[in-house]
Amino acid sequence: MTDGPRITNPLLFVRCGLGGVLMGLANLVPGISGGTMLLATGVYRRFVDAVARATTFRWSLDVIVTLLVIVAGAGFAIVLGAGIIRDLVHEHRWVMYSLFLGLTLGGVPLLWTLLRPITASAIAGFVGGLLFMVFLAMLQWSDAGSGAASADAGGWWLHLIAGLAAGSAMVLPGLSGSYVLLILGQYLVVLGAVEGMKEAVQGGGDMGEPLSVIIPVGIGAVVGVVGVSNAVKWFLEHAKKVTLGVLMGLLIGAVLGLWPFKAPQEPVIGEIVRGGILAVPKGQIEAASAVGLSRAQSLRHIVLPQAFRIILPPLGNQYLNLTKNTSLAIAVGYSDIVQVGQTVYNQTGKTLPVVAIWMLFYLACSLTISVIVNYYNVRLKLVER
Repeated sequence: MTDGPRITNPLLFVRCGLGGVLMGLANLVPGISGGTMLLATGVYRRFVDAVARATTFRWSLDVIVTLLVIVAGAGFAIVLGAGIIRDLVHEHRWVMYSLFLGLTLGGVPLLWTLLRPITASAIAGFVGGLLFMVFLAMLQWSDAGSGAASADAGGWWLHLIAGLAAGSAMVLPGLSGSYVLLILGQYLVVLGAVEGMKEAVQGGGDMGEPLSVIIPVGIGAVVGVVGVSNAVKWFLEHAKKVTLGVLMGLLIGAVLGLWPFKAPQEPVIGEIVRGGILAVPKGQIEAASAVGLSRAQSLRHIVLPQAFRIILPPLGNQYLNLTKNTSLAIAVGYSDIVQVGQTVYNQTGKTLPVVAIWMLFYLACSLTISVIVNYYNVRLKLVER
């Protein structure tokens, strides 16, 4: 294994498990890389090295436990999260992609530490990786492939090729395995097969059709992961700085491939601010210029005082919504007050007191924000003489 603490270290064990879960969740969402999640949690090189050693029959306790923890975490996340993640991405896309964006950039400090001291080869690798991600982002923006193929499209060989390509992309930071499936028209097919398999296990359907998709995709994915892991390990050993530079370029460039930039949504708060400024009559700005005020003075003394009166009420509403939407953090396992409350009433059976505490908490938050907004609203209102 790579130099570093052994997998029996509790913190490393948790990081491997978390990396596996995030890798599984990321591979359910086109545009987000599973390899990036491993890199962000600091276990990417350990995973690649473990796969390479396992496929060359150099087994050890670290290799076995590392692979078991990461693969089990990823499998658990994929099986249980296929339907949930699909719904969350559809209903709360900006929340989910903002979360994955933060996790992606969270791996930069770790990789930067490994890159130092910076060399010309590292810079060249970084530029190459970044340019590749720019190219991939442009490919995504071109909407190549809808992912709406039928389950029988192409037969088992297409499922095998799709799994091979997705498995290869899965290991490389910045490349999305599920986006590869989307391009090949197999994304919804694979998600549907996973959901169908889960229903069949629960006794609600036939396993035949889901298995006809899952088995070839799974074989292809394993072959792709093994091949790319061995290649990455070889490059890390023989061209470390260039490889780390490429990984840094892929990691930072992965931001370009996230869907919010592909299908932008109007920034509500930005529109509120812009609308408030544009609502100030243009004649007042011209009058300020006529009496000799500079643009900065006009903005400070004429435009902003009037714009704030228009901006403040809708801005307060947006922050109220933002506060209440923090309960969505439960979808990614964050222990906010909602998840803690669910744990309490599951263990004690006291549902009504827990719900009452939730109501009082969010009521207190909403009233506090309302009081602050109303205070400034009163301060800014026109004083009639």
